[in-house]
Amino acid sequence: MLMSDKVRDKIVSLVTLAKYFAVILDCTPDVSHQEQMSLVVRFVDISDSAQITVKESFVTFLEVEEVFQ
Repeated sequence: MLMSDKVRDKIVSLVTLAKYFAVILDCTPDVSHQEQMSLVVRFVDISDSAQITVKESFVTFLEVEEVFQ
């Protein structure tokens, strides 16, 4: 298993435990002018009951096949 898989799995497990979360998608062209979509999650981390925090984690880039206008 790659380290990136372990990091993504940890993020997914924290989001699964969260009562509140949001998925954030944003598109921007890369250097070769191909649209790239970034996938970010924002969630309330309750793993430490003494301190509740809002966290934001980048998950991946997604290639956009077709842009509708």
